[in-house]
Amino acid sequence: MESPSQSQETFEFRCERCGSLLRVTPETIVAICNYCGHPAALHGTVSLDRIFMVPSKSREVILEAFNRRLEKDADMRRIRHQVQVFNIEGLYYPFWTAEVSMRGHAIYIRYEHRGSGKKARLERRRYEEDFNLSLPMGIMARRQALTFGLSDLLDYYRASSPQENRLLDIGEEDWRRRAHLNLLAPEFDEVEATNRLAEDAVDAVREEYKRKGQELEFFSAQIERVSKVKLILLPLWRVTYAFRGSLFQIIHAGWDGKPIVATEPILMFRRLLYVLGSLLACFIGGFGAILLERGYTEFGLIIFGLSVVMGFGLGRRLTADIRIEGRRRIWA
Repeated sequence: MESPSQSQETFEFRCERCGSLLRVTPETIVAICNYCGHPAALHGTVSLDRIFMVPSKSREVILEAFNRRLEKDADMRRIRHQVQVFNIEGLYYPFWTAEVSMRGHAIYIRYEHRGSGKKARLERRRYEEDFNLSLPMGIMARRQALTFGLSDLLDYYRASSPQENRLLDIGEEDWRRRAHLNLLAPEFDEVEATNRLAEDAVDAVREEYKRKGQELEFFSAQIERVSKVKLILLPLWRVTYAFRGSLFQIIHAGWDGKPIVATEPILMFRRLLYVLGSLLACFIGGFGAILLERGYTEFGLIIFGLSVVMGFGLGRRLTADIRIEGRRRIWA
């Protein structure tokens, strides 16, 4: 453990392995030396042997991945000669991950269609289920951080299972030779992380049962254990580029350079697609109105409601200046 040396009104924390000054804030739980990579627990409950790091590719590799995306993406290929790289920034972000096991009970209501034509009707059906689940969960280990791309990075980490190195096993010389980035220190400890992960797991299961039906009549969950808790440092690269006076960004996973989520300009041909889609939504809405008029009430309401949702979504995209490309949940 590092010994703080007081100088007037400031405290300094130094690495116990190399003696370098550690960068800390009042919220820092674990400080990681940027010179030799040795971790130090400043306060709170943290197991240093459960801190891992995923190696990052270099800036040049990320830039190559960005240029490849410009060539391959159908939208970006049209404007690649007008795109200028504004900034490339890489950071290690800390995440707490664990496996949360729980059991519980849920009762939900679904309204299902029966019959056809004028005999079509909606039936209210009640479903009751017991569940016994084990979920992989993860949360950002900082109280405040730029949020765009972080959940996508965590999703992709779970899906791709990259190589991890235990931080205590990385020697000082290996760390210096490594093309590493600056690190953001975690700001809450293992105890708080365990509680948050358990709460998030319960919320995730509850939301899943809400999606199964139109009503969630009853839900109860009991956490059995939170296991495999670890702090993982994931490399994220943010490439900011300029196009026609506006800035956009692409988030890359540092371990393989893959672009995982991006903001992109909405080009004219895509706006045209949105207009055509809006016209189609109007046509579908008119068809639903005809069904309602002829007595097909339930089916007509569904068709008409679908047209409203479709038209609203396309209308929002039509008036937007940017769109988000590539965002999807890979794990829950």
